[in-house]
Amino acid sequence: MKILWVDDNKMLTELGKALLERLNIDEVDVANSAEEAWQMIGRKKYNLLITDLEMPGLSGYELIEMIRQKFNKLKIAAVSGWGEAQAVKTDFFLAKPFSGGDLKNLIDMAAAAHC
Repeated sequence: MKILWVDDNKMLTELGKALLERLNIDEVDVANSAEEAWQMIGRKKYNLLITDLEMPGLSGYELIEMIRQKFNKLKIAAVSGWGEAQAVKTDFFLAKPFSGGDLKNLIDMAAAAHC
């Protein structure tokens, strides 16, 4: 499984990457902005995008909308502490703060959805 983790908080992207690597994920890339993620998605195929919603510049909401218009098969998980995040067009939701077990459950669900 190839995963792209997007968050403007570098500490969270590095923590997420480390947790995913412990779960034996084949490949984990990180982006520290939605703009950077959009460029990476255009160059490489991912099975799952895990993105924060509230970011400066291009937001996670806008990134999700752009992806849905062009790469509709990409599975998306929103990571947020905000309740309205569940209303965006994502396949999965991960509430902040999350644990390693929460992340494992997300990966298991994504794998079951044939990412």
